[in-house]
Amino acid sequence: MQAPKILYTNILNVTTATLSVTTAAVGYDAQNVNDWRTHTFWRGSAATALNFTLDLGAGGDRAANCIGICAHNLYSANYKLTVQNSTNGTTWTDRLASAQATSDDVLMSTFAETTARYWRVALNTTAGTTAAPTIAVMALGTSLEFPRAAQIGASPINVSVVSKSNRSQTGILLGNIVKYHPMSLNLSFNMLPTTFFRSTSGAAANYGEFWKNHGRYALPFFVSFSGDTFQEAKYLMRLAENTEYTMPLNDSSWVQSLSLNLISCQESST
Repeated sequence: MQAPKILYTNILNVTTATLSVTTAAVGYDAQNVNDWRTHTFWRGSAATALNFTLDLGAGGDRAANCIGICAHNLYSANYKLTVQNSTNGTTWTDRLASAQATSDDVLMSTFAETTARYWRVALNTTAGTTAAPTIAVMALGTSLEFPRAAQIGASPINVSVVSKSNRSQTGILLGNIVKYHPMSLNLSFNMLPTTFFRSTSGAAANYGEFWKNHGRYALPFFVSFSGDTFQEAKYLMRLAENTEYTMPLNDSSWVQSLSLNLISCQESST
C-alpha cells in the first residue's frame, strides 16, 4: 500500500502570477478556483474545450508534480484533463495526459515533477460532453509524501450522520431530517525520519514547512490515503481543532510517532 500524500502548495495562487482562462461564464471568475473555498465556483461559458493558463513571470519558475480538483463536474459532464508546461508559453509539453475523472468526487493525480514558468490545465471535451465545466477548488504544486504507509487499523473513510428525528410519545417515528454527513480521517505513523519534519536546506517538502505555512491556520489541503490500494480515498480536508505539532524522538534520527486527525471540508457523497 502506498504512503499518503498531501497537496497544500498551490502555484495558481502565487501573488506574482497571472492566471487566465479561455472562456468563463459571467460571475464565475477563474480566480475562484484558488481560494480553497468549495462554495465559490469557476464555470465555463459553454460545453466546450478550454485552458487555464498560468504565467509565473520572468524568473518565477515553480515546480509541480500534482494536481487536485474538488467540487467539479468533470466526470458527469465528460471532460478529460491534461496538465502541461512550457518554457516560452507557446510550445507545450504534456505532464499529465488526458486523465479521465471516474466520479465527481475529489480528483488528485501525480505526474513527473518538473519546473517551469508557464503551466496550463486543459479541459478537453469528449463525444459525451453535455454541459459547461464547473470547478470550485483547484491546486497545482508539489505534493508532500509521507515516508511510509499509515499504521494498520487506519480507515480510508470515516463517515457519520448528523440528523434530527421526532417521535411520538409512544415511540413511533414521525419524521427524520438528515442534516449532513461529516467525514474524518485519522492517520497514525511510527518511526518517521526527523528529516521529514525539518531539513537544513529549508526545503518546502517536509511536514514542518506544511505545519508552519499552511496546516496550523486550519487551511484546506488535498490528501490521498493511498494512491494504489484505495485510489478513491482522496479528499479536501483540514487539521482538526486542537491539533498539536510534536516530535517525540526515539533518537536523534527518528520520530517515534505522528498522529493526524483530519476533517473534511465538504460533505461526503459516500
